[in-house]
Amino acid sequence: MALQVTFLGTASGLPTPGRFGQTVVVGVKKADHDSPMYFVFDAGDGASSLLMRHGIDHLAIEAIFISHMHADHHGGLAQVVKTSMHLQRSRPLCILAPGEGIAPLKAYLAASYLIDPFLKYEINWIPIDEHVGRPIPLAGDAHLTAVANTHLNGYRRRLEQLSKQGSYRFESYSCALDIDSKRLVYTGNLRGASGHDELVSFVEPCDLLITELAHTDPAELGRFLAGRDIAHTAIAHFNRKWDQLSDQELLDLIHQGAGKTGISGHITLTRDGTVITL
Repeated sequence: MALQVTFLGTASGLPTPGRFGQTVVVGVKKADHDSPMYFVFDAGDGASSLLMRHGIDHLAIEAIFISHMHADHHGGLAQVVKTSMHLQRSRPLCILAPGEGIAPLKAYLAASYLIDPFLKYEINWIPIDEHVGRPIPLAGDAHLTAVANTHLNGYRRRLEQLSKQGSYRFESYSCALDIDSKRLVYTGNLRGASGHDELVSFVEPCDLLITELAHTDPAELGRFLAGRDIAHTAIAHFNRKWDQLSDQELLDLIHQGAGKTGISGHITLTRDGTVITL
C-alpha cells in the first residue's frame, strides 16, 4: 500500500501571500495498479482550485473531515462539492462534520443551488458528535476515530458571559485515520500554548502526526513530542509570526522544548505543496 499526504494549504485563519487556507489530502493506493482514493482533512479557502493544481481527482475523494466550524476550515467545501458536480460525480460523497454545523452547511449548499436535480450525487453527512471515540468505517477499509478538543472553549466563555450562547455547541475535533497498518493523527486546531497535552492518551502510536502552530507554541510542542512513539510529525496551519523565523530557528525552538529526552521522530515544517510519502 502506498500512502501520500499532500498539504494543499498551510495557513492559519489569516492567509498569507505564501500560504492558502488549511487543506490536507491523504491519498491511498492499495496496489500499484489501483487508482488512488483520497481523504480530505478540512477544506479551506481555495481547496477545489488547489486540488486541480496538484492533480488530485475530485471524483476520487471518498470523505471530507471538517474539524470545526471556523470558516478557514470549511470555506472551500461548497466549491469542492460544485466542482464534483461539474465533473459528473455519481458516487456518494461522505462529509464528516460537527453536528452543530451540518444544517447550516446544508442550507448554504442549497442556497448555492447544489441540490437535486442539479447535484447528481448523494452526500452522506456524518455528525461527528454522535461517533466520538468510536471508529467510523470509510472506503478502502479505512476507519476514522474522532475525539473532542477544547479549541473553542474561549468562544464558549465569551458568549456565555454575554448570554449569547444560543445554539452553539462549540464542537471541535481531532481524529485518527487508520488504514491497513498505518495510523495518521490530525489534530485540527488546539487551544493554547500547551494544547497538545489533551491528546496524550490518543496520539500514540502513530506513523504521522499532522499538527498546528497557529495556537500552540513550538517549545511546548517539543516538550509534548519528547520520548513519544510518533514516527513523523508534520506541522501546518502556521501563525504568520512563525514565518518570520527560518526553518532552522523554528526547529531549534521545538528541539529545545524537548530537552534531554529528545525527539526520535522526524519533523517536517510544511509549505503549500509539501508531499509526505509513507
